[in-house]
Amino acid sequence: MTDLERGDLRELAVEDGGFHRSYFLVRHRSKYLTDGMKRVIRVLREHLGGEQP
Repeated sequence: MTDLERGDLRELAVEDGGFHRSYFLVRHRSKYLTDGMKRVIRVLREHLGGEQP
């Protein structure tokens, strides 16, 4: 049984409300970026958007 089914949580409709969340990727500019780290950064930019350096 879920929390909703038990009544522990309640679902509410949100009208005219917009949700916005900002994410930041911080790294030391003089540290080496591995190929794996570069791939993670590329995927994050592709899916979340954001400015390019």
